[in-house]
Amino acid sequence: MTTEYGAPSDMVYKDTLRAEEYRRTVEKIDLFNAASGGTLVLESDPARQMAAGGDFTDTARWKPISDLIGRRDNANPGDAVDVKKLEMTGGKLVRQTLGCGPVSITDIQARKAGRKFDMTSAMVNLGQQFADNKLLRIRNNLLAAAVAAVDSADTPAADAHILDVARGKTAGAKVTATMAHLNLLLAKMSDAREDIAAFVMPSAVFADLVGDSIGNYQFDRVAGATIYQDVVQAFGRRVIVCDAPALISALTSSYYAEYVVLGLGVGSLGATILYDQGIELQRDILKQSSMSYVREDFDVEYEVYGMKWASATDNPTDAELATASNWDEDYDDHRQLKIVKGVFNASV
Repeated sequence: MTTEYGAPSDMVYKDTLRAEEYRRTVEKIDLFNAASGGTLVLESDPARQMAAGGDFTDTARWKPISDLIGRRDNANPGDAVDVKKLEMTGGKLVRQTLGCGPVSITDIQARKAGRKFDMTSAMVNLGQQFADNKLLRIRNNLLAAAVAAVDSADTPAADAHILDVARGKTAGAKVTATMAHLNLLLAKMSDAREDIAAFVMPSAVFADLVGDSIGNYQFDRVAGATIYQDVVQAFGRRVIVCDAPALISALTSSYYAEYVVLGLGVGSLGATILYDQGIELQRDILKQSSMSYVREDFDVEYEVYGMKWASATDNPTDAELATASNWDEDYDDHRQLKIVKGVFNASV
């Protein structure tokens, strides 16, 4: 469908933006989920559906049944047995409505790429930016929710899954992350420490761990190239280096900054784009240069498996997602919460 002058119509612009946004979203999600080993999962039902076709069914999160195995009383065979329930994690998800834009694009700016009426290239670029910024915001919110939710896990004891060794005031040496500290962090899971499959940490903490384990580096020289092996194994876990705001606390000048390391199990964190209303495009020709406005709203559900959204707040703000009191436990045994949190300083 074209205009009188042969340029793509608004309908084609919208389709171009949406197709590129979905393509980019699926590409980024696949790479991210593979890198995290399934510990931190990002999904987009609309993007996946457009890319692969078909319907989508969300994976159900069933609560593990406590005391599933029971003794059978042969002396009283007519007595009723205790009936166990298979239940989904109640109240586990929280939904947030977000939006991209509006963004304005003038026809003059679009033509600066050198091709006449090149609004198509502008829409491709905008689709990429929509996808990248949506996933970044969702990832940061999900990590912030995880940091807050773990603070509310106080069974069997307060800070049951937290190792906080950071020094506060600038008196004495900073307490940086070491392999020994990671071992203590894993110990918070008791005998389920092997359930932690990945560590998410800021780059400053990663640098300290490299320094702590640098004596274990191995390297080979092959065809003039140096190949490093065994950089930071972190006890065989994946290491995801991520400078998300929720992982870094730049405190006042009389205190050291603090950095959070999250140990995550498979499926412990998830965020899904459930719905988007589609690209809205409006033309304004009453300008020196005709202008297009582009906007998109979408809904995201966040999940911290083992914890539930305990606030009555609907469509929470980012700050509310990152507030510990808005989360509560949703497990029978603390080891069902496959998240541990370490708090350290950094040497840089």
